[in-house]
Amino acid sequence: QYHGPVSLRQALACSYNVVAVKLLDRIGLDALLAMARRLGITTLSHSEKYGLALTLGGGEVQLLQLTAAYAAFANSGWRVAPYCIERIEDAEGRVLYQYTPVRQRALGPRIAYLITDILADREARFPAFGEGNMLELPFPAAAKTGTTTDWRDNWTVGYSSELAVGVWVGNADNSPMERVSGISGAAPIWNAVMRSAHPVPPAGFAQPPGLVRATVCVESGLLPNEACPHRREELFLRENLPRARCTMHRFLSFDVRTGELATKECPPEWRVLRRVTIWPPELLPWAEERGLALPERLGQQAVERNTFTGEQAPSEERGLRLLAPDSHSSFALSREVPWELQKLEVVAFCDPALRVRRLVLLVDGIQEHVWLAPPYRYFWQLAPGEHLFSLQAIDERGNSIVSAPVRIVVHPSEDSERR
Repeated sequence: QYHGPVSLRQALACSYNVVAVKLLDRIGLDALLAMARRLGITTLSHSEKYGLALTLGGGEVQLLQLTAAYAAFANSGWRVAPYCIERIEDAEGRVLYQYTPVRQRALGPRIAYLITDILADREARFPAFGEGNMLELPFPAAAKTGTTTDWRDNWTVGYSSELAVGVWVGNADNSPMERVSGISGAAPIWNAVMRSAHPVPPAGFAQPPGLVRATVCVESGLLPNEACPHRREELFLRENLPRARCTMHRFLSFDVRTGELATKECPPEWRVLRRVTIWPPELLPWAEERGLALPERLGQQAVERNTFTGEQAPSEERGLRLLAPDSHSSFALSREVPWELQKLEVVAFCDPALRVRRLVLLVDGIQEHVWLAPPYRYFWQLAPGEHLFSLQAIDERGNSIVSAPVRIVVHPSEDSERR
């Protein structure tokens, strides 16, 4: 299925293969085959046979070569050809043969570390594999699974800073298996071998110079503006740091009486600031299918024409405010869902320049939750009635700042169906 805007990190970690196909289409088949050869894969020799399906297993590889290729990522981009015989001695102990490893630079150390950082990111795998999956180990390790058509082959290849391990599972006669995937077939074996081979936990992966971490908007991958609801820290080559700010999210002023964009004639007491997402054209079909797109009357052109609205919150709210829920929102409890699962996401924004030591969420004037550091997210248990949310920030000197209140209504389950 389609997942909307996803980062390359999440796509690789979760095996979202549509992204892999698009990426191959962008870089070209020749670039991929050249990289494979540098990493020691010799079986992909007939370029005229392959197409974009090569990202999905459309070419045959050997387990030994594939594992050695992954070892180059663990080895800071240096490829070391695999070998079976290290030394031969005669009966008197004279060395007749000594293997000398040959190292070849296959890719830059920063690129190798970027891939390692993604494949070792356990949280990036959660959407596809869940928490506590068989790729998790009690020490830093990178891993990737794969499953071919009809369950004929499944793979798990991964590595620590000391050892690379590849596992293939399949039938010797190439007949299909019974729905055995890389995570259910090969991954448990890989996990057991890695644990057994590391009686002492290995060191983590050493980050080379020239990489920089920056906070970006999750949906756009660009520097966040004040309206971006979800952010994450991402790793970049220094020269590839994003410079532009996100334009997908912005704050717009609405008239609560009509639900339309507020005009200059709308009195201040009837205006409410709401965060909206303006999806780029390539994402509109996905957003519309899920009911996430703006109504046509509030489409991008209408937003751009509205001179009263802007991308930023009013100046008095820029430093401290609630991003969610929206003020004047209405919610209804459902009889069909267990009450303890009916929660409302609360998202707060607090400018680092305020140097806040504690951020307090107040619900109806009573302390509900305390944050000591971002991210400022909390799930509040829905309760019938009208409720007032606000934030209280306490800085290093003990000074207190209070945000503008957000008012919502929660309707009881008795009238959920009617509403």
